Amino acid sequence: MTATVLSRRVFLGGLCAASAGFEDAAAQERARTVGYSGIAQQVRERARRLGLEPYLPKPVVAGDLTYDQYRSIRFNPSRALWANRDDLAFQADFFHVGGLFKHEVALFEVAEGAARPIRYVPDMFDFGAEAEAIRAVADPAFAGLRLHHPMNGLNVSEFAVFLGASYFRAIGLGERYGLSARGLAIRSGLPGEEFPYFESFWLEQPAPGDSAVTLHALLDSESVAGAYRFVMAPGESTVMDISVSLFARRKIEDIGLAPITSMFMRGEADRGSVSDFRPQIHDSEALSIRTGANDWLLRPLRNPKAIEISAYADDNIQGFGLIQRDRDFNHYLDLEARYDLRPGLWVEPVGGWGAGEVRLVELPTPDETQDNIVAFWTPDAPLVPGEEFFFQYRLHWGPHPPVNPVLARVVGTYTGVGGIASSPDPALRKFVIDFSGGPLKDLAPDAELRVDASATNAEIVASTVQRNVPLEGWRVFLDVRAEYGSSPEVRCVLQLNDQAISEFWTNRWDPPDHRSLAVE
Repeated sequence: MTATVLSRRVFLGGLCAASAGFEDAAAQERARTVGYSGIAQQVRERARRLGLEPYLPKPVVAGDLTYDQYRSIRFNPSRALWANRDDLAFQADFFHVGGLFKHEVALFEVAEGAARPIRYVPDMFDFGAEAEAIRAVADPAFAGLRLHHPMNGLNVSEFAVFLGASYFRAIGLGERYGLSARGLAIRSGLPGEEFPYFESFWLEQPAPGDSAVTLHALLDSESVAGAYRFVMAPGESTVMDISVSLFARRKIEDIGLAPITSMFMRGEADRGSVSDFRPQIHDSEALSIRTGANDWLLRPLRNPKAIEISAYADDNIQGFGLIQRDRDFNHYLDLEARYDLRPGLWVEPVGGWGAGEVRLVELPTPDETQDNIVAFWTPDAPLVPGEEFFFQYRLHWGPHPPVNPVLARVVGTYTGVGGIASSPDPALRKFVIDFSGGPLKDLAPDAELRVDASATNAEIVASTVQRNVPLEGWRVFLDVRAEYGSSPEVRCVLQLNDQAISEFWTNRWDPPDHRSLAVE
């Protein structure tokens, strides 16, 4: 089994005060009552009762379909929910069970305050050339749903999918699907990880002229039951307002709120040894954090040799996300995947989230078919049985976060052997970080910028800063020494007059055994 490497807990801006949980109880009670009427309250009550009962594993219902057979199943657009309603801007269609999606979900439409089951009908699906063989083994059940809105001027423009466990995805205008969100993560990156699942969905019929659609979901797992309410507004960035009530069956400490799952195989600072014509291969390139003190942190992602978990502690964090800042096609060169069009996902807490930490889990992956990156918020206070744990947040799916630092931003990270060209030193690792934007554009060429650099489990041997004219920015050079197996983390920020004028950049790497290396 691959070892897990857990970094030291990094305290963002010296924060993480002694508060133990979310808002005070009275504020939580006021917040949880907002919007919890009708079907929302019914789902919440079902989750509460479910959390008091022993967990019953969900049965597998999918027939034994091959990969190609499952891919051949297509939904009939004429059977889409609200397809016959020209006055509504939304439609929904459904996924068949099969392939990787072996559990049935129950689907309901909510209209005029009443919920009615959405029944499986065979002619909802086209089973392709092997229809007879597929029908003989395919169980008549739904696995998930997909939502459409004419944001591209088309009547069937897809913008969100809920499919598999508690996974869901969305895109903004003109984007391609990439990273995913989850309802909840439990022990992510640790032995015995638990994958809660959405067992039922209630889709509210929108009114004519509505620009958002509401979905309710009931979550269940061995450790917890939960009620979710999604209010989704598609557009240039698709925005989801999410309210959650969780009811624990046991005490849960390693819980991940608002988890994001993505893929990072190789990038400008982590090219690996794979022979591939594409310079970069990733759905997301970095973790971005906006702290409670309004500092910004940028952490480039990695494809590590072993599972790594990094933790960034804060109090009342303002936001975090996995971003795809580089939108230049020439940096990916992939005509099919179009990684330059993959959305970023920004998590914006609503209400105080108290003390906790952003955890970043990075797993090794040999190819781009496997998601290997997870980011989420873990509160310091555990979930305990007998208490409702309520929280709210907003998700922004799109090319850019809804807010960006007014500071200089990290626009490039590169690594190589340390030292100088005429005298390279394989015992050193060189980091090159490009900063641009913000106040840098108007700085005089002779501005006295300073690099504030530090490291955990490593030594900063040299640090310099140089003007980068083509980027209208500045470039930082760091030479770092670390012992083999030490899993160091390096940090730096640009300062002017002892004030930070850039994002805080941080990175990890795997120091090789330099005694066995020869400089090329």
